[in-house]
Amino acid sequence: MLYHITVFSRLSTIIPKGCVFLIKMDCGSSSSSSGWEEELEAVAAFVVLDEEENKTKTREWVHAINKKRETLGEFHRLVPELKKDTKRFHMYFRMTMEEFDFLHELIKPDIYKQNTQFRRAVSTEERLAVCLRFLATGNSFRSIGFNYRLGFSTVREIV
Repeated sequence: MLYHITVFSRLSTIIPKGCVFLIKMDCGSSSSSSGWEEELEAVAAFVVLDEEENKTKTREWVHAINKKRETLGEFHRLVPELKKDTKRFHMYFRMTMEEFDFLHELIKPDIYKQNTQFRRAVSTEERLAVCLRFLATGNSFRSIGFNYRLGFSTVREIV
């Protein structure tokens, strides 16, 4: 930030202009310089406090809960167990495993996302599972996001 200190008649106003503060101060010939120094200290304190208030909070790339997706998410914990029980798999996704696999192979090229250096992409099978779970239950994106440990906007993009 830049600070322009302008000598003027008394400490009258502090005018914010974006990131630039115009400070008007009295630098007249008073008998005691301590009054002027006190005013300058007050202005400096204000500037420091204002800087602290304007600091932006850093956002998390991935929420701490979602960082455990690959170990605790519904797709990685429940779906492997459902694949062992065809009846429950059908109850969960409203289709057989064969239909799920056929549909997955059919749309796989269209829903594939590439991994980056920063994060691993959600797999095509997990994307299909999230979409089918939404269609089967009508749950909110938020609810599905919590269950699968995905961001709410990620669920929205998938569905």
